[in-house]
Amino acid sequence: MHRLRPAPLLLVALAFGLGSYLGLTRGFDSFAWLMACGLVAVLWLVAISLARTTVWLRVAYGLLLLLTVTVGGYHGSWREDISAADDLRALPDEKANPRTQWRGEVTGDPRFRPRKDQENSGRTTLVLRVTGWRRAGSGEDAPWQPASGLLQVRVDLTAPELYRYGDTLQVIGGLETPEPPANPGQFDVATYLWQRDIYYQTSAPANAVTLLSRDGGDVITRLAWRARDWSLAQLRLGLEEDPAISSLLAGMLIGYVDQVPPEIETAFRNTGTYHIFAVSGQNVAVICGVGLVALQMLGLVRWRWGWVLVPLLVFYCLITGGQPSAVRALLMAVLVLIAWSLERPVSVLNLWSLALLLVLAYDAKLVLNLSFQLSFAVVGALIVLTPPFYNRLAHGCGLLEEEESDDEVNALPPVRRGPWVQRVRQWGRALVLLVASSLAAWIGSLPLMAWYFHQVTLVGLAANLVVVPLAGLIVVVGALALAVAPLSAALTTVINNANWLLAKGLVWMVTAFAQIPGGCFYVPDLSVAWRPAEPEFVCTASGGTSALLIRYGDKAWLVNTGTESQFRYVTNPLRKFYGVNRFEEVVLSELGALHAGGALLLASEAITSDWVTPPQQKITRTLQPWLGLIQQQGATPRIWSRGQEETLAPGFTVSVLSPAEDNRASRMEDRGLVLLFRYRPSQGTERTLLYAGRIGRQTEAEILAQSGAPMAEVLIQGRHGSQPNLDLAWLEAVRPQQVILSALTAYAPERMDSMELLPTEQRPRVWRQEECGAVTVRMKSSGIEVVPFVESKFLERIK
Repeated sequence: MHRLRPAPLLLVALAFGLGSYLGLTRGFDSFAWLMACGLVAVLWLVAISLARTTVWLRVAYGLLLLLTVTVGGYHGSWREDISAADDLRALPDEKANPRTQWRGEVTGDPRFRPRKDQENSGRTTLVLRVTGWRRAGSGEDAPWQPASGLLQVRVDLTAPELYRYGDTLQVIGGLETPEPPANPGQFDVATYLWQRDIYYQTSAPANAVTLLSRDGGDVITRLAWRARDWSLAQLRLGLEEDPAISSLLAGMLIGYVDQVPPEIETAFRNTGTYHIFAVSGQNVAVICGVGLVALQMLGLVRWRWGWVLVPLLVFYCLITGGQPSAVRALLMAVLVLIAWSLERPVSVLNLWSLALLLVLAYDAKLVLNLSFQLSFAVVGALIVLTPPFYNRLAHGCGLLEEEESDDEVNALPPVRRGPWVQRVRQWGRALVLLVASSLAAWIGSLPLMAWYFHQVTLVGLAANLVVVPLAGLIVVVGALALAVAPLSAALTTVINNANWLLAKGLVWMVTAFAQIPGGCFYVPDLSVAWRPAEPEFVCTASGGTSALLIRYGDKAWLVNTGTESQFRYVTNPLRKFYGVNRFEEVVLSELGALHAGGALLLASEAITSDWVTPPQQKITRTLQPWLGLIQQQGATPRIWSRGQEETLAPGFTVSVLSPAEDNRASRMEDRGLVLLFRYRPSQGTERTLLYAGRIGRQTEAEILAQSGAPMAEVLIQGRHGSQPNLDLAWLEAVRPQQVILSALTAYAPERMDSMELLPTEQRPRVWRQEECGAVTVRMKSSGIEVVPFVESKFLERIK
């Protein structure tokens, strides 16, 4: 392959990107950045006037890059300035009143999420571009006050496809700032919305939302969304009985991944092939190819092809929703087509740099967007690393053409090869190019995948060798189906069924790669990269139950998974955040959906073979599939009951205080495990933590009668479903210094009454998880350390 052409814009683009990042994250206001721009500009002009030697030229170039950084910083910071009096952030506090009225147009694509028990009812999430507001209590004749900004609206109990782009709505509801994440590793919704200039959200029932008019907004964008809906309908023709595959095709062709099943999405992530769902250069190349064939058949003059294809690519980008990867691919394709039409030489790296500059000039916040970072990082790695990798591999395999010798005396006559040899060499070079590009893309994505997802996919290189060509074929066939759809629905159905077979094969291969042992593993976040030399407990904040992650050295244990939803969005991200690839044991303190609903998902990842359950608990229907799966894996749950003591690690034990083997409690909460963890350091005092589940007052009394006073420095206890708990006698016996209460305890004020009855010197420090989020407890020889997880950066930023 040829060497890269010079790219003078490369350093300038990187400097502008660095400045945009600093302007958004460092907290300096736009005026400070503007002053810095002026100072550096003066220094640069002085250096230019003195640039008569190489040294001064280098100094001038360095100052130019620094000036670009400051310009990028100003560009990133001024977006956060409140410049308009009607900005949502500048409105008075009355905006939080739940009876406040808002008016605006729907922008983007409303997302409908059906309820599990009723497909035709659910929640619609949309973004409203607010144009006016009225104070609470205003009548219908009251004038609208001006307002501007984006508002996320969640409408409950709606029907699918009730709202669409361009609708003008009136919404009644108070503005709320998005909540920061409550647990380590949890998706940060607040920052996600902030990156899209959405600072507030509101929830409203369907009767609080009034549709005033339709068909507003930009005409081209409205047509693009309708074209997207039409494309989705065509891709489903003949595949109505297999919505998973039709959703997969929609994700690959137009980036619509909302309905891709979670298990398929996880398999693609774990094999490093999830990038096929990002509309990228491959999709744009297919669109260009189809367009070029059509233009050639129409007999259009060649130099006009580029100018005709550009509007088509722009419209395709709008159909995909303007994803950052699609915008990047669009810009690079448009620049290549323009250069081709003008017969100008092309430096791909320079085009990459220009596309980076243009995208960040349009929206500086995209520098913080993961899709943007992955797209530009992977393409940049492909441009820079593929040529040397290809040359090295092809040379090692003897696939490069021999260069003619300059020595006319010793030069040997060229070797003549038959046509079949030439064809084999061509296929060999194509395979080497695929390997080189896959390796370059893997290297380009590896740092970002490890940073954001804490994931390293070793199997990704081999998986991409198979997946990328097949995915390209599926995109071509899908594009062909859309091309013939206006002509024949029957032919579209036939093509979709052929694509169904290809997509099935793709899913089968990706699933096979995902099941390779060690093909994917997780690395801890840099903030917790160290292995704890003493026991550490992380108690999650996820509603009425708390999963408990325990780490000690290179070992980890888990108490409860939470519900299926909590496992997906809280417990499993927590495991990945800490880089846990295997649990020594998973303890299910209760065998109900609230505590163990995610057990099936955890078992499917095969990261533990040792399960622990309480005695005499009937396996609910929800957990029957989990029990069947672990039995297929050769595992049998162990039973823990009162009186048992298990050694987890040297000096680290757990004692079971409840329930007894013959427990006959009527409620599941009182049949749950109560565990007392003890750590005996080589030097210092014994440290204790009591995990009491959700036991009620009666079970507390039974434990005191049977086990005496289980004194513990830290008590973790949730709310009982039908009776008070945290009785005064229980607190006096346990004598905790710290009490961690689950998020729902805010609705049980009687628990606080018992603590108020304690003498002042015995009152524990109470951590309410609805306020402090997850809580980390570290057992140290010097004492107990309790650290709440509170993410307040977003709230501080918008205040």
